[in-house]
Amino acid sequence: MLRAEIYKMFHSKMLLILLMVTISVAFYLGIMLPLMGVVSVQEVLSTVFVGSSAVIMLYFAILATALINRDFSSNTYRILVGMGVSRIKIFLSKFLIFLITGIVIVVLHGIVASIFPFFKCTDDLKWSDCSTVFLYLIVYESIISIMFLLAIVGRTIIKSIVFNIAFILLMSILSMIPLSYVQVLPLQFLQIVAEGQNEQYIGVAIASLVYMFIASLASYSVFGKQEL
Repeated sequence: MLRAEIYKMFHSKMLLILLMVTISVAFYLGIMLPLMGVVSVQEVLSTVFVGSSAVIMLYFAILATALINRDFSSNTYRILVGMGVSRIKIFLSKFLIFLITGIVIVVLHGIVASIFPFFKCTDDLKWSDCSTVFLYLIVYESIISIMFLLAIVGRTIIKSIVFNIAFILLMSILSMIPLSYVQVLPLQFLQIVAEGQNEQYIGVAIASLVYMFIASLASYSVFGKQEL
């Protein structure tokens, strides 16, 4: 199943278009950052991973429709179950591919958007900056897991898009709340990392992994009970 999902993903026109959009937007952002006065590594990372979070999550919403909801519409899941493939195999293959492809998009966005600004940076990249990037990726995995759940719950392409966009808007609004009031949401985790609150890094990593675990269990619970 996993091999089949990889084949379908890398032969998807939707993924190709999404990657082209990701690279184009990230390249434009990379050109603009020095013009905006962003000249430190920390500022670059914060803008690329936190300031662009709504755009990155929009990529995940598009990815979800291509990877998950189209198979509902085409009755692929029903055919697979009828052929004797267990739901757990179907679910795990989808979930793993979604996590992997989602994080590849985040990494691609980060690399392309950072190339040009790093030539203008006034300080050097440190090991602590590398650990910060790794923590950003862990937090994004939790966000990807939640959006996977919303896509499964939505089932249809339209509902999936609506649920995910509503989630993006809600997270964007809540991210405006001071961290002293809210520190339990994924976008707040990104802000904590961006502000360099090192003492909370372990807590952020653990909370992100908990989000991933709960979202994966909830996703499978919903998928296991759905009429295919």
